[in-house]
Amino acid sequence: MTDRIVALVDMDCFYCQVEERLNPKLKGKPTVVVQYNPWKGGGIIAVNYEARAQGVKRGMRGEKAKQLCPDLVLCSVPMIREKADLARYRDAGREVIDVMCKFSECVQRASIDEAYLDLTSVVDNRLNEFQNGVPPDKIPNTFVVGYTSESSNDEALRSEGTGSWLKDLYFSGLDDVDAKKLAVGAVVVEEMRREVLKVTGFKCSAGIAHNKILAKLAAGIHKPNRQTVLPQASVAQLYSTLPVYKIRSLGGKLGRELEDIHGVKMMADLMKFSQSELTKMCDERMGTWLYQIARGYDNEPVQARLISKSIACCKNFPGRMSLSKGKEVEHWLNKLTEELLERLLEDETMNQRKAKHMVFSIRLQEGGRGKEVGSSKSVPLLGYNHEKIVNSARMCLKKFCTQEPSTSVWSPTITFLGLSAGKFVDTSNKLMQLFGAMKKNRPSSEAANQNTEPGDTSVNESQGPKSKYFENVAGVDEGHSPVDRIAASKVGAETNLRPNATATLKDETMNHSSLDESTGPSFFEKMLLNSVPSNGKRIKLNIIPDL
Repeated sequence: MTDRIVALVDMDCFYCQVEERLNPKLKGKPTVVVQYNPWKGGGIIAVNYEARAQGVKRGMRGEKAKQLCPDLVLCSVPMIREKADLARYRDAGREVIDVMCKFSECVQRASIDEAYLDLTSVVDNRLNEFQNGVPPDKIPNTFVVGYTSESSNDEALRSEGTGSWLKDLYFSGLDDVDAKKLAVGAVVVEEMRREVLKVTGFKCSAGIAHNKILAKLAAGIHKPNRQTVLPQASVAQLYSTLPVYKIRSLGGKLGRELEDIHGVKMMADLMKFSQSELTKMCDERMGTWLYQIARGYDNEPVQARLISKSIACCKNFPGRMSLSKGKEVEHWLNKLTEELLERLLEDETMNQRKAKHMVFSIRLQEGGRGKEVGSSKSVPLLGYNHEKIVNSARMCLKKFCTQEPSTSVWSPTITFLGLSAGKFVDTSNKLMQLFGAMKKNRPSSEAANQNTEPGDTSVNESQGPKSKYFENVAGVDEGHSPVDRIAASKVGAETNLRPNATATLKDETMNHSSLDESTGPSFFEKMLLNSVPSNGKRIKLNIIPDL
């Protein structure tokens, strides 16, 4: 369980760094990023370290933060469709991921500003390089839990502690190969962080350990622009002062039950329970996991995933902004659908996949002031179609609240709406499969030549069924070849397309079979159409799909 080397990289105050790169004059100044709500200066969602030193915290209103720090610079998140647009931050995050992929083949993007890396194979390949020890100057920004104070970033203490750890690893007579791998992993992460800074201009912190949970814990101990190694031998020391809720999956109901019912406040408190006792408290699966994580073990793999498992957009409507009128609800269902579709189409182009599932989420204002109830509903996503998505969301909405027919007022009022698409399917080879289907249905050249005079380009019905992609294009005579028919229809064919056919061409590429072919040329016909001159002359077609 300690043979893996896992790193968690966390970008420091990432949104602020993105704003500083856009406006270099902000560097060194106390800066925050505020959300779009203009009330009292907007809500702060990111704070740089200069502002934190003045007492500014995330979640404050901009006006209050200004009182604490008069020189504070407020950067607003861009807006589109009357809500926050995080595109610039997502794009910057992709730049960082591109650099990370140079150092590991197994990178799992956890959020806009976080990613896990499995460095096991990279470290194994470099062990011989450091068989005589890792020089301290190879890890100049590395802290080690158990050898340095967790509450101090003092450089002298860091250097002394890291040096002691390296001496224990290589010169004490102990042959702890797994711990030595952590040291080599620290070298790799130092190199990667330097490259991220060089290529993108962004600084980051990191944690290096034997699993994802420990790496996540380590990454937050010494920030900013530092990295922390958590050896397995130091887990008990860390756990002695680590609240249970700091562990992923223990910050909610289970964590509260462990504390309120069983008196487990610190992670070290779990050590007093046997595995059988923990399984009785929870169930066999969770009890086994608790027993393992209490000892610093976790087997969850780093999954090579550079793209998110779902794409979501949402909007809060707090207090007086809550929705009750029919026009308001329709307005925001349309706005959220527009954003979701735009991001889904961009994702389809970039990642060659298509979502098949949608989750509609809602929070309602019920009872007394401040009391909210949240619910969600899952539905199939039958296509990237605006009207269908809005209709599905509207039907889901009716499951949770009612609309008065005479006034169109929704009750209870709505304080949150969200749309999320997921369960993606790969479409990267769909086009080639479709070409294969065409080829399968096409008569062989030998059979075609048996009933065709030299120079005759007409199609003999006895040759078998023609491909459906070339049937009845713009009413052109059946006796002509597909190229003749498409060339002849080039001028008028565009009028037969649906209004959004051009804008959604990439949809048709991957889902052309769902189109009503009677409305106009299919995707393949349009490809041919764009390859044939308007004078109708035959040309040799060489259609190679850009996959």
